[in-house]
Amino acid sequence: MIIRVVIGLIIIWMTIASLLPFFGINFVLFRGATIEPILLNEENTYLHVVRSAAFATMALFGINYLRNKRPLSAVAPLVVYGSFLCIYAPLYLLIRGTSHWGEWASVAFMIFLAVILFRENKAEAKKIFLNDW
Repeated sequence: MIIRVVIGLIIIWMTIASLLPFFGINFVLFRGATIEPILLNEENTYLHVVRSAAFATMALFGINYLRNKRPLSAVAPLVVYGSFLCIYAPLYLLIRGTSHWGEWASVAFMIFLAVILFRENKAEAKKIFLNDW
């Protein structure tokens, strides 16, 4: 019971920490639970995209754990993380206001990889349960 409460609190923290940067706020727990303003620029946008996607991925897998759902394959965490990168990267680029074609090419490449990983995950799930019946 206590572990479910702890995981629930971690889910809340990860979800909040992944979404607050869209409002220009950074919630940092390890420095005494401080709230800091975020200034997006070309040097730190990638950091915030990766951080938000990682936190959202951890929150989703925490929710799945509480629902007693396990990943069907080893590719599942990569699919989820890649999908969150495809969501957060364009949002951060739009919020920042300035971007160049290389950043958008990276987003297109991430979408391409997410599609490939999604297909691989579906194929792995079919293999796992092929001889169940």
